[in-house]
Amino acid sequence: MVLGSGVNVGIGTSAPANKLEVVSASTNTSGLRLTNLKSSSPATALNTTKFLTVDTNGDVVLGTAGGSARMAAEETAWVADGDNLVNTNTGGVVIGPGVSKTPAGYRLYVADGVLTEKVKVAVKSTNDWSDRVFDASYRLRSLNEVDTYIQQNKHLPGVPSAEEVVKEGVDVGQMQAKLLEKVEELTLYVIELKKQNDALTKKSRQLEQRISRIHGKTRK
Repeated sequence: MVLGSGVNVGIGTSAPANKLEVVSASTNTSGLRLTNLKSSSPATALNTTKFLTVDTNGDVVLGTAGGSARMAAEETAWVADGDNLVNTNTGGVVIGPGVSKTPAGYRLYVADGVLTEKVKVAVKSTNDWSDRVFDASYRLRSLNEVDTYIQQNKHLPGVPSAEEVVKEGVDVGQMQAKLLEKVEELTLYVIELKKQNDALTKKSRQLEQRISRIHGKTRK
């Protein structure tokens, strides 16, 4: 059956606005079924950078990966690897509006934050953790040095300042290691103060004993 070039065909409408217009019975449905082409069908597209989509009027248009059309996930950038979905592009993944690219060295940027019940941060080697504080070769600053540094810089040695955090952000793994380092240094300071206190207590007892012996002799 051949229709004239000026004829529009309507299904579900008496006033088709295009060569073929299909109006389904309910909103957000196409009203179009391709019986022998399902989601389980193998992909045979020769050029995966182009795809069919719809515009604001519902017209079917040809979109491209580099164009302004929107799609849930670009087929050429996401591949299945076993049970994992892998992003293969050279940039990063952005979630949220107003972000043109991710900062250098990072592959995922979430604009408004991440909510999760559990976070685990991996470290590459033991050098990224802080147990070196307990090595005999570790130089522990004296409390006088720490006091001088705080007076001059207004933050602890090795800990980024507020200005640095605002500018560069915080690496969670590195910051956890740095905080543990400070706890370990505090532990060493407490141990040293305990030794000094024990020594002073011992001397105090010795002085008390000497004074008691002197008082005992004078009474005689």
